Amino acid sequence: MNIPGKSRQNTMNSMLLYRKKSIEQVVRGCIRCASTWNNRGQRFNQKPVRARNVEEERGEKVEPPVEFRHRQYLLALAKANVLPRLLEDGPRLKEMGIPESEFARLMRKPENHGMKGFESAKKLLYTADPEHPEQGELDRMIPLPQRRPADRYVSLTAKNPPQELKPSVEPKKDEERNLMPANSIENALKQHMIDLPIYNSGEHRVLCPKCQGGSSGEKSLSVTIDPEKKSAKWNCFRATCGFSGGCHADNKNVASKAGFLVPPSSRKRKEEPIVRPQVQLEPLTQEMLDFFSSRGIRKETLDRNRVSCVETYDPMLKKKSRVIGFPYHTHDTLVNVKYRSLDKRFWQVKGAEKMLYGLNDVVGESELIIVEGEMDKLAMEEAGVTNVVSVPDGAPARVKEGELPTAEEDTKYSYLWNSRAWLDQAVRIIIATDNDAPGDALAEELARRLGRERCWRVRWPFTREDHEFIARTFGDERNFDVSETETESVKPGQPDPAWYRKDANEVLMKDGPKMLQNFVESAEPLPIRGLLRFHEYYDDIMKYYYLELKDGQGVKTGWPTLDRYYRVVPGELTIVTGVPNSGKSEWIDALLCNLSEQQGWQFAMCSMEKRATDHARQLAEKYVGKPFFDLPYSKGTPRMSFEELDSAMDWVDDRFHLIRYEDDELPSVDWVLDIARAAVYRYGIRGLVIDPYNELDHQRPSSMSETEYVSKMLTKVKRFAQTAGVHVWFVAHPRQLHQWKGEAPNLYDISGSAHFINKADNGIVIHRNRDPDGESPDSVEILVRKVRNKAAGTIGNCSLSYDRRNGRYLDFEDPTPPRTSEAVPSVMNGQNFVETSRGYYVNDDGTVSSN
Repeated sequence: MNIPGKSRQNTMNSMLLYRKKSIEQVVRGCIRCASTWNNRGQRFNQKPVRARNVEEERGEKVEPPVEFRHRQYLLALAKANVLPRLLEDGPRLKEMGIPESEFARLMRKPENHGMKGFESAKKLLYTADPEHPEQGELDRMIPLPQRRPADRYVSLTAKNPPQELKPSVEPKKDEERNLMPANSIENALKQHMIDLPIYNSGEHRVLCPKCQGGSSGEKSLSVTIDPEKKSAKWNCFRATCGFSGGCHADNKNVASKAGFLVPPSSRKRKEEPIVRPQVQLEPLTQEMLDFFSSRGIRKETLDRNRVSCVETYDPMLKKKSRVIGFPYHTHDTLVNVKYRSLDKRFWQVKGAEKMLYGLNDVVGESELIIVEGEMDKLAMEEAGVTNVVSVPDGAPARVKEGELPTAEEDTKYSYLWNSRAWLDQAVRIIIATDNDAPGDALAEELARRLGRERCWRVRWPFTREDHEFIARTFGDERNFDVSETETESVKPGQPDPAWYRKDANEVLMKDGPKMLQNFVESAEPLPIRGLLRFHEYYDDIMKYYYLELKDGQGVKTGWPTLDRYYRVVPGELTIVTGVPNSGKSEWIDALLCNLSEQQGWQFAMCSMEKRATDHARQLAEKYVGKPFFDLPYSKGTPRMSFEELDSAMDWVDDRFHLIRYEDDELPSVDWVLDIARAAVYRYGIRGLVIDPYNELDHQRPSSMSETEYVSKMLTKVKRFAQTAGVHVWFVAHPRQLHQWKGEAPNLYDISGSAHFINKADNGIVIHRNRDPDGESPDSVEILVRKVRNKAAGTIGNCSLSYDRRNGRYLDFEDPTPPRTSEAVPSVMNGQNFVETSRGYYVNDDGTVSSN
């Protein structure tokens, strides 16, 4: 499009700023400019230089051809990225005189897709008014469908689309043009892609727009329009779909996240009178008796439950038919009837009171069983279990999110509230819903309303092992070795079709009444978060007993002298303290290097007092065993080569991950734990270092004391360690020691709170001799002052020798130390020797001499 000068710049600015404006504002801005200029750089309302015509001489405004205006309009919208996938209307674009190649080139770009959707783009196009080009076609545009009659929106793919845009003329009466008002229930339903043959009040059955009726293409969507035609609600009865919701003609109601109608709080539910069924219960036909017999149900059971044949109107077939009727009684009153055809179609008496099926069988029972269908209740009775009720409406597709609704709003499960007098007397409720995802969802919804503390769940079998376990538990000596019926290609953890049972009726048919009774008696209590039993840890306890879970005893530190007092157990918290410059951080780094070399562990390190380069230097020195620099601390030992440094950095990079807060502010403990949790998932870290406590951001409320704050903070750290299986080392400095004479501090000297020692699983003090002229100046004391797990250590002291040249801590009682704790030879008078913590050295021939 040839738009010269300033107008081109205005168009580009409008396109660049479209993300910050509404779609209507952007399109208006683009179309004003696009409709003002033609391809020759002339304005539509500018008189041409040549070829004045009669209209111009009369002073009349010259309108461009409609086809030309359509082209400018569409190109402007495409360049503004607001027309997605208009390539589907290529033939129509040709009819309008729009070059398909030019438009297609624009629309193939990914950035021209996804704004508002295809339907919105078509509505924007056909609501333009071409009679006022000087004001811009879209000045009179109304983008929302409810503000214009429905016929104002014409499909681009219609068989006979208009050849030009008609002026905007409102009809005097909707009836004259057979128009449905924009605020009608028809428009409201069509916004949800629900089309009905006729929009009368009552119940309608149509094809579900979401699941399309599944493989059978059944009309599974039930749509109910209220008598005033002001609101509608719908529900797909296919359990794998669950499409449900509602709408209102004036858009006052909205759908919740799960699709259910959420009425405004000010709107009260209209009380409707309860309908009592007026039906004639007849004896079952022979065909119906044969059907029940094939499902393992005897005539005596059917007679006791008053299962009958009923002639009633079939809403699916639109005529009367004879079907099975399950009567719902409370005492001697018939409150509802659920109908079932032999080809498995279900419906109930409209307006009847929703209750559980079989309530008369649980009167005065302290234990009852809830199943998912009437057939399952009858199957239970065949197994000798009569205290059973069934839900009337089947299972939902999924558990509804959010808080539990009130009894008035909980219409989906009104049968529970209506049956409350029978349910409240039960102290143990066994839920035996189907063995599938909707059955699990129903069990969860029932437990939420009945109380998990009194709910048990029957687990129907998935594999042959499930059958064998139940039979063995209840002394059934039947033989399950029928391998020819098993499926060979079943993946681990997947149900075996030969042994999978969906519900109680299938267990009765394939395994008999005794196995059905056994499965019911083996019901397990529904888990309650935070309430556990030791048998849930049985496998871990056995592995622990046979030392298969060696983490419970801790892993070795790499220093045998220290292993007698302290071992590292995943899931524990170790507090490390010591006076400044005693080597707390250096010792932790050395410990982590040993664990990584011996156990292959990875670590996350939040060391806020160290720069990343210094930290990398210290870890590389421990790995290589040589100093990083030729400085006095190297004591003449040659620095590591580039090749050694490169190898060390590969080793460090694979095992250690930095947690660093790059902003000016200090990190909070919550932020550190969130990053550490991400490191667990991404790298599988087994250890976390937080060094030190005073470098964290501690924004505690003014009403909270420091003791309370430290207690809460350490609880978070311990919870993270236990749930993630990560050992946490937390460095905390002691408070300022007055009149300090060089002795080692204790854990109660830590600044902040005594909770550092109370909450910790382990407490260690690092202390170094400060007297350079004293005995063994390189000796470092590791004082283990607390060990909660006696299987992993005990209180005690040990000494390690610190090699200043490479940061390693040496234990000469270890004949085969890990690489990161090996002693490195020194040079004295041209002779190689190894310094020990007792002032001796080892010659090249292996002999030990004194200094």
